Amino acid sequence: MRKSSMILAAGSLVLAGCGGEESYAPEAGTAPETMFEEACSHCHGDQGKGKFGFLLSLQDTQLDESGVGDMIQRGSGIMPSFPELSDEQRQDLAAYVKKQ
Repeated sequence: MRKSSMILAAGSLVLAGCGGEESYAPEAGTAPETMFEEACSHCHGDQGKGKFGFLLSLQDTQLDESGVGDMIQRGSGIMPSFPELSDEQRQDLAAYVKKQ
């Protein structure tokens, strides 16, 4: 097996364990830190550095706060959507992500 194929296969296995709960619905007033810990950190790491090194790191995202909020709402690729978050929760979480 070629080195690049092995890396892709390993990455796929690692990412297969990742994935949020689309049904995640925190109570109103839940702190963004708590939402991040409960819904995001299992893939993006405790501080947004990526749970698997550079993979899934949020620190160098080119998205602005609004773009992060859109990504949270709609998801993309392996990232699930989180439609159960209110607009306020989504905005608070996006602001928290951008501060990471």
